[in-house]
Amino acid sequence: MGAEAAGRGVASLTGSLGWFTLVAVETFNIHEAKAQFSRIMRQIEQGEEVLIARGGVVIARIIPERAARGFGIGRDAGKGKIGDDFDAPLPGFEPYT
Repeated sequence: MGAEAAGRGVASLTGSLGWFTLVAVETFNIHEAKAQFSRIMRQIEQGEEVLIARGGVVIARIIPERAARGFGIGRDAGKGKIGDDFDAPLPGFEPYT
């Protein structure tokens, strides 16, 4: 594992430690981040993480938003079918109906 200068006074690490890999993350000071905001946003859209530093100390990490997953009302509408006998008594349960 080695350290690479990020070109902005803050080091980032690259290398592999077996079961996970450290990836170089570009670091910007606040002034550079403001001046290059559009370019930084394009990097993030492409899946890269970006660090923002003040005085050489990282104060923020910006990561790409994951695709929306999870609960959505009606998103599976029409994808399933309920049989006509759905509520028919099961064999052997007739005495309980």
